[in-house]
Amino acid sequence: MPSINITQKWMWHLWVIENPKETNLTVVGFHKETGTVKQILITGWTIGLGG
Repeated sequence: MPSINITQKWMWHLWVIENPKETNLTVVGFHKETGTVKQILITGWTIGLGG
């Protein structure tokens, strides 16, 4: 993914999730060289799944 500080839309395809509306997705950025983890989502670390 490009590391430009602009808002982008991404479509995630997740299969075999029993209750998608009751499931949360956590998205993080990982820097390979430093081993640091960064928040990617603007609303927090985790987002709920849903239609």
